[in-house]
Amino acid sequence: MLSMPRVQRFVPPDGAVRPAGHDVPRPEVLSAGPAVTCSSLIMPRFMQNVNVPCPAILERSGENSFQTIAGSVIRASPERAVQSTLYPESGQPKGISTSWPPSLCTGCSPCYNQPHARIFRWSEPVKGFLRFVVILITVLLVVLLFGPFLIPIPPLEDTVPALQLADSDSRFVDVNGLDVHYKLVGEGQPVLLLLHGFGASLFSWREVMTPLAQFGTVVAFDRPAFGLTERPLPGDWATENPYTADAQVRLTVGLLDELGAQQAILVGNSAGGTIAVLTALHFPERVQALILVSPAIEGGGVGPSWTRWLLRLPQIQRLGPLLVRHLVPRLESALPTAWHDPSKISPEVVTGYKKPLRVDNWDRAFWEFVLAGRPLGLEGQLERIAMPALVITGDDDTWVPTAQSVRLAGKLPGAELAVIPNCGHVSHEECPEEFMQAVAQFVDGFR
Repeated sequence: MLSMPRVQRFVPPDGAVRPAGHDVPRPEVLSAGPAVTCSSLIMPRFMQNVNVPCPAILERSGENSFQTIAGSVIRASPERAVQSTLYPESGQPKGISTSWPPSLCTGCSPCYNQPHARIFRWSEPVKGFLRFVVILITVLLVVLLFGPFLIPIPPLEDTVPALQLADSDSRFVDVNGLDVHYKLVGEGQPVLLLLHGFGASLFSWREVMTPLAQFGTVVAFDRPAFGLTERPLPGDWATENPYTADAQVRLTVGLLDELGAQQAILVGNSAGGTIAVLTALHFPERVQALILVSPAIEGGGVGPSWTRWLLRLPQIQRLGPLLVRHLVPRLESALPTAWHDPSKISPEVVTGYKKPLRVDNWDRAFWEFVLAGRPLGLEGQLERIAMPALVITGDDDTWVPTAQSVRLAGKLPGAELAVIPNCGHVSHEECPEEFMQAVAQFVDGFR
């Protein structure tokens, strides 16, 4: 049983507000015996600066006093204490809390007119759950930050130098310090230079190289990171990164120099069309005409900017070649989506596409090619292209949607458009006869 408190009087500061109906000029303030401190108590913010005792406070487990964060001792007698559950009509949840409504406040403090104070503390199960979440997040961060550096990157198996995979008609030439693989058929003018798409090689032009030779000299080459062209690694090149788009443009012009060709008709498929257009913009005097086969112009075949930032993180750089090894061989399953009729894809075609994956360092070179990608902004420069152009697409192209090629033909000054029915992204492979019909009508004017 608590002892009865003694009565003290307190004069409130000038201007102190009192509840309606309270006109006590000298309100009584109760104080009790020794204070008992509750370290887990969280006082409401408006009570932290209160320097006077309050006549109403929570009675909990026989305790008759609590200490605020500010250090003031708040005392109350059992007769004046309020139970730990809020009034039901308040609409507030029940919990470890207290309130001192105006009916119990004598106006002794400016805090009397504040909302019901609530004293809250986490339950033990909630504390345990929060501790688990913090530990889990910490572990995940440690794994993400340091885990990639602990994963071993084993060397590639069953790979060989590019020369060992060369065909009987393969040719190699040094262009800007890079050993470039190419094939050549036909002779005379015009020169048609063929640029393959992403993940492909000069193998993709096998169906149309010989038929195109009736018009002149036909040259197909492997772009850096693909086919049998040399795959330098960081530290191997003395000047510029050979996997960037600008370096590929200079490689294209350099190959023409090595072949002794002043001009050429550039024939580019997909990402090869991107390089063809960029070459026409940088070296218009070297480009006689453009034949763009489902070209990747909108967006330039490059992902969002945030992906490029992500790819340059040290952790991703470490795992990059390993990711390439896992994903690229699975492109075989995506190959049918480039055809309107996948039944036309023979086992020989699949083997031809997979052949470059036997070249030394193909994974690291492919990764460097991905890292070198950047937006080119070609859409806003198309009106600068003055040379003749032909855009070819299939009516069922799902890789570069047919509508994109149609829009491109409308933006290129004086461009012609050929839409091949029942054909997909690689019309020169899937529909070679229809492809040749479209090209013949266009190229005849340059003979």
